[in-house]
Amino acid sequence: MKKSIFFVGILALVFASCEKESNSSSFPYTPELAENLVLKVEEDANQIVTFFTNTPSSICGDSDSTYDSVTQTYQLTFNGANCDGDILRSGIISAQLITGSVWNEEGAQIKITYTDYQVQFLSSGQSIVVNGEKTFSNLSGSQNINDLQIGSGEMKTSCAGSLNIQFNGELYMNWNEAYSRTTRKIDVGVFRASIKPEGTGLPYSNVIRWGTDNEGGEYYNTIEDSIQSQLCFGNWKRFDGKYTIYSTENAGATQIYLGYNSANAPIASNCESAKMKVLWVNDLGQTVESFRLIY
Repeated sequence: MKKSIFFVGILALVFASCEKESNSSSFPYTPELAENLVLKVEEDANQIVTFFTNTPSSICGDSDSTYDSVTQTYQLTFNGANCDGDILRSGIISAQLITGSVWNEEGAQIKITYTDYQVQFLSSGQSIVVNGEKTFSNLSGSQNINDLQIGSGEMKTSCAGSLNIQFNGELYMNWNEAYSRTTRKIDVGVFRASIKPEGTGLPYSNVIRWGTDNEGGEYYNTIEDSIQSQLCFGNWKRFDGKYTIYSTENAGATQIYLGYNSANAPIASNCESAKMKVLWVNDLGQTVESFRLIY
């Protein structure tokens, strides 16, 4: 008999799905849902990294921010408050400059530590709890995106780490990641970033995230077409690219295409990006298409 849960990993990789009805086009756990939840955690970490070059600004739900000048560590404690209408944050994120004297030096490194950090989405009822560490490295020496010039220069960072992730209070994943991110200024106020996978020594090429679930299943999240994002009204929007997720628990690969608007149509402009198209294989071997919101 099949296991009642199969797991797949994406962008943060990972992931699970309760045993699906053969003709269903939706199920409780999906690769793109896992990706969205993990990316929200990723955005929070990236914002904290900028604290080392900008005046710290509050992250939604941050009730207590401290800075230790001796250890060069920012610590943010979240109070679980609903500050933006849909997302609740609790737990702690800390960021410590562990290499270099300042973050804008080439080769500088910042270690991000998650301690029972939870992000909960009220609209969907989904939640994620993260514990573990990741390290950001400054590969270009650029301070922040506001230092970039139109058409020249870039800010490049890399990220590697291992985390324990719990979805909806029941699914546990051990997650590894390795990637680099390059940000460029395209026009006045227009910034775009591309992500390159850096996972090596794995059964698949172009792996950005990989790991195992709590039942021993393996999963791999690959990038087949470079993931492109644009800064739109203060938020990064993924507007182009393709993920493919492989799992030992799932017979067919799950494919995720970016670049669809709220009406499930291809976007006319990058900042319209609101949904992703998902192709997955059900228990009858049929390929099922669905569209999912991007958080």
